[in-house]
Amino acid sequence: MFGGSLVLEFILKYKKENTIILIILIAGIFLCSTVYGVNNTPLKEKGNYIEIYIEKGDTIWTIAKKFTSKEDDIRKTVHIIGEINNLNSWDIYPGQSIKVPAK
Repeated sequence: MFGGSLVLEFILKYKKENTIILIILIAGIFLCSTVYGVNNTPLKEKGNYIEIYIEKGDTIWTIAKKFTSKEDDIRKTVHIIGEINNLNSWDIYPGQSIKVPAK
């Protein structure tokens, strides 16, 4: 009982200061998630696509390589190409058009 009353007394004494600190922390977390969350939106959700036509010798991998920056993972681009084009297999054919994420 003694320890519980000390905790209660501490909470009551510092309630106002703790509330202000908590509000500042929540605001900071929200601000950081908003600022950094915008850049992490998947390309599929952004809708920034380019339509290209498949040429002889093209593969999803070679196309993804052309549209992936050095900082990004090419496997992610391959996956996105498959998703936005509803590909059931990785087979593509000359003359076929597909959407790819814009750089």
